[in-house]
This record gives sequence, C-alpha cells and structure tokens, in this order.
Amino acid sequence: MASAYRMKFMQLNAFRGVLLLMSFFGRFCIASLFVLSLASAQSSTVLPKEIEWKSVTSEQRWQIYRDKTFSSPGAYFRAFGSASGDQLNDRPVEWQQGLKGYSQRVGQRFVTFTMQDSVEAGLSAAAGYDPRYVRCKCTGAGARFSHAFKMNFLTLNKEGKKVFDWPKFAGAYGAGIVSTTWVSEYKWSAQGLQAGNSQLYFGVLFNVIREFGPEFKRAFKKK
Repeated sequence: MASAYRMKFMQLNAFRGVLLLMSFFGRFCIASLFVLSLASAQSSTVLPKEIEWKSVTSEQRWQIYRDKTFSSPGAYFRAFGSASGDQLNDRPVEWQQGLKGYSQRVGQRFVTFTMQDSVEAGLSAAAGYDPRYVRCKCTGAGARFSHAFKMNFLTLNKEGKKVFDWPKFAGAYGAGIVSTTWVSEYKWSAQGLQAGNSQLYFGVLFNVIREFGPEFKRAFKKK
C-alpha cells in the first residue's frame, strides 16, 4: 500500500515538473516574440508621430491587414501568449495537457485572431475608418499611456476625427463567439464574451508596445 502511494506521489511530482517546464518554455516563447514584436513597431500598422496623418488608401489597407494578421511577430505573440494562459488554466479541459493540447490552443487562438482581424478590416474599410495605430503627438509617459489605452476604443474616420471604433469590437466579440462552436463545453454567452474581452486586453498591450516601441528598442540596444 505504502509503495503504491509513493508511486502515485512520484507520478504527481513528475507531472508537476512537466507543467513547470512547459510553463517556462511558454514564457520563453512569449518573451522572445515580445522582443521581436518591438521590431515591428514601425510597420504599416503604426503611424509615427513625425508623419502627418492622411486617410489610408485601399492598397495600404491590404498591407496593414497582411502585416497585422500574418507578417508581424506580434500576430504570433498574441496567439502563443493567450494559448499559454489557456494551457496553464487547462481551458478547454477536453484538449488536456501536453504538446498536442497546447498546439490545439495555439491554433484555435490564431484562427480566432485571424477572424477578428478580417471582420475588423472589412468593416473599417466600409466605414472609412483608419485601421492603424496613430502615435500620440503629446509628451510625457502618462499622457502617452492614456492615449494608448483610449485608442483601443477609438480610431480616426476619413476626416481625421476620433470616433468609436465599433469595427474592432464587432470583430473581437464576433470572432470570440464563433470560436466557442469548436468546443463542446463552451457557451457563447460566457466563454464567447470572455474570448472577446481577452482579445481587447491584448489590444491595449499592443497599443502600449506600439506607442513606446522606439524607447523599448533603444533600451534593448543599450544592453
């Protein structure tokens, strides 16, 4: 009996060790992609404060969509990052743990973010809204952080005026609700709305990266 308990205890410790190793690996990947995402802070998805704002063209919209959804390291950072949280919290349970479960979670998150970007890009084009992040012309960390937070909810219309960015919310919650149909235990009224919320959280994070990208890059170069 004692031997059986010792065996179960050893198996439990081994399982915990594997989870810790996976957690470390996941965080390492997230940190690596975070650093890489800084390099993309000057991409087509961001308008530097030194450049005068002009309404985007159709060609620019396609470039922004490709960069945001597929070409930028940030597209993979958000998928791996959110999937790591799902893995550590064992969501959904039916996908279990291990590399296979983690791969399923990364894939589900990547497809969900792709749907979100596609819906947002289409609706923004129809409404004439700017899909880029426009850096603040202000100075001071507090004012710039406030701008980064607000621009997760606002954007510029074709006249250059700030308006509520409803295409972003339609894409986030629409994609989140659709993604619940892939998991039997999920309900759109709960997990669907949570998925939409989490995608908006990542939006705030990326806005901060885009706003302070030049400073982050200079700090890394000094090291």
